[in-house]
Amino acid sequence: MKKIFFFCSVVLLSILGAACAATSASVPVGVQKEILQLDIAVLRGPGGIGSVWLMEEAVNVQKNYTFHLADSPEQVVAWLANGTVKMAALPSNLAANLYEKTKGQIRMTAIITRGMLYLLQAGDEIKSWPELAGHIIYATGRGSNPEYILLHLLKAHGFAVGENIDVVFENDHTELATMLAIGKVDLAMLPEPFVTSVMAKNTAVSTLFDLSAEWEALGTGSLAMTALVSSADFITDHPQAVEQFLSDMKTSINFAVNNVAKAATLCEKFDIIPTAAVAELAIPRCNLTFITGQEMKEAITAYYEVLYAANPQSIGGVMPEEGFYY
Repeated sequence: MKKIFFFCSVVLLSILGAACAATSASVPVGVQKEILQLDIAVLRGPGGIGSVWLMEEAVNVQKNYTFHLADSPEQVVAWLANGTVKMAALPSNLAANLYEKTKGQIRMTAIITRGMLYLLQAGDEIKSWPELAGHIIYATGRGSNPEYILLHLLKAHGFAVGENIDVVFENDHTELATMLAIGKVDLAMLPEPFVTSVMAKNTAVSTLFDLSAEWEALGTGSLAMTALVSSADFITDHPQAVEQFLSDMKTSINFAVNNVAKAATLCEKFDIIPTAAVAELAIPRCNLTFITGQEMKEAITAYYEVLYAANPQSIGGVMPEEGFYY
C-alpha cells in the first residue's frame, strides 16, 4: 500500500508540474492579462458612422468599449479634459489645437474621413469651375475649416471673392439646406448628411463638386477632416489596448464602407444619423477611410499647411510637430 501511495503521489506531482509548466510558458510569472474598460467619444453625424459596427459588437460580444455620443466638438474636448474618455473622434484641426494647448497630451492616432463637403446647385446647368464666374456661393462655417477649404479651392481655380465670384455665409447647415431645398439659393456648400437631406427634398438639386476629390486633384494631400485621438498617457500606459482599438476601428470602418445598408440601420439604432434611409444614401459620400502612421502624417500635412496659411490659430498657432503623430 505504501508503494502504491508513493507511486500515485509521484504521478500526481508530475501532472501538476506539467500543468504549472504549461501555464508558465503561456503567461509569464507575475503578468496578468489586462481587462481594460475603454471609453471613447464620437460625434453624431459623419464622424461617428465608422464606429457603428464596433458599437454593435460592444453589445454583442461584450467588448470592453463604452461609446459616448456628443453633439458638439466642445463636448468631446470637455470629456477628454476631465478624463471621461481616453480616445475620441473629432475634427482634425481641433486635434492639432488640443496637442498644442495640452502641451502634447493629446495625439492623433488615425484619420477616419477624407471630408464630406459638397458644392450643390439647383439644377445642372453649371458643369465646370470656370462657369462659376459671376455667381454667389452660399456656405456655412465662416471663420473655420469650411471657409478656408472653399476659399483655397476658389483661389486655385482663378477666383477672387468680391471680384469674379461672391461667397455669402449663413448661420448653420439646417438653415442653408432649407434655403437650397426650397429654391431660395442656387449654389450652396454643405456637408453630409445635409447633402442627402436636401437632394431627397428637391430632386432638382444636384452635386456639382465633391470637394474632397477636387482637393486631392490639386495635389494637396487629403481633405482629412476627421481624426481619432488619444490621451498621450493612455498610449504610454496601455499600448496594446490602443493597438487593439485601432484594429477594431479599421474593421468597423471597412464594415460601413462594404455593408452600407446594414451600417445605415445601425446609424439609426445608435442615433448617429436620424434615419437609416438618409444614412444609406449619405454613407458613400462621407469618404470614410482609415489611415495611420507615416501615411497619416503625409496625408494631412498639406491640409494643415493650407489651414495655417489661412489662420494659424485654426490648428493651434503652429504646424504640428513629429510627436503629434502616433
